[in-house]
Amino acid sequence: MDIDEPLLLFRAQFLQCIDHDFIRWPPSVLLQQPDAQSFLSKKLFNVSNPTSHPPASYEARVLKTLIAKIAKSVGSIAANNKALEDLSFRLASLQSMSPREGPITQLDANVTYNCIPQNSRLDTQESWRPLTVVESRSLVAGSKFTGHRTWEGALHLASYLVSKSDLVLGKSILELGAGAGFISIMCAKYLGAARVVATDGDERVVKDMRRNLLLNELETEELISAEQLVWSRDLHDKISDGPGFDIVLGADIIYDKGATEALVDTLSALFDAMPQVSVLLSNAFRFPDVFEVFQTGCARNKLRTRVIDYNMTPPAAQKSLFYTTSMPLQIIEIQQDQLRKKHTAGSTFE
Repeated sequence: MDIDEPLLLFRAQFLQCIDHDFIRWPPSVLLQQPDAQSFLSKKLFNVSNPTSHPPASYEARVLKTLIAKIAKSVGSIAANNKALEDLSFRLASLQSMSPREGPITQLDANVTYNCIPQNSRLDTQESWRPLTVVESRSLVAGSKFTGHRTWEGALHLASYLVSKSDLVLGKSILELGAGAGFISIMCAKYLGAARVVATDGDERVVKDMRRNLLLNELETEELISAEQLVWSRDLHDKISDGPGFDIVLGADIIYDKGATEALVDTLSALFDAMPQVSVLLSNAFRFPDVFEVFQTGCARNKLRTRVIDYNMTPPAAQKSLFYTTSMPLQIIEIQQDQLRKKHTAGSTFE
């Protein structure tokens, strides 16, 4: 059957574990329809693929509200409604689980993102490009272990990359501070990158990232690999034997003063080795004083920063890659200034 866009929008929000209070629920007139109820029962809440399903605690809360909305829309015929009975049975099953049964806490959540442009139609065959990663959804910005989840800056950068279909195609990509690996996996899985190296300084994060590569059936190191890279320390050892990179990406990695100074040193070293490399960083302005450290460091190393003309998509208009826009988000391009270009013109990547 043809699936109405509000149902597909609800599916994308549910699988991305959007906060219950911000979900755009299908309208009552649609929830009355048997085909719509069947889609919800069989395609969303019948766990055919548990490795891409949200935590049970989250699913139960969403399902409880959905059942109430369906019951209200169908009125007196609710008692004889097979789909509603199936959904109610699923809710009871979720509520009976103990906290240790399966990935049902926010500490270990399967989160599925739909990697399509924000202006896409949802009712086409190309409108579902899922990417699932395991994340720790309870993390707070600024904590010591931020690498275990995907933040707003990464989703903003992802929206930009999928809107520029040729930007990554055929290119060699290095991601700094890749965290759960979402950006790197998307580049390899859907954007046609020729080679992707996803890096993070935390060994535990890299281990989890490799699990996410397998989760997305990306098992060939020729296409994508996850490696530990500590900024300003072991850049040369990690990439000096390779062919270099066309694009360096980073999202939500400017949040700690010491780490930001090391990041600038790493970017400077990358430009020394690869003068023609393109650097794009997505940043949420949570810490203005830290961003000032970044800008000062770039200026000291003769690196120019330019804000890309790409606006945040308002939440009410988002159809995929959902993220909040209460915090200003910008994509920054970093280039060498003319004096530095002359100095590095003869550099090679050895």
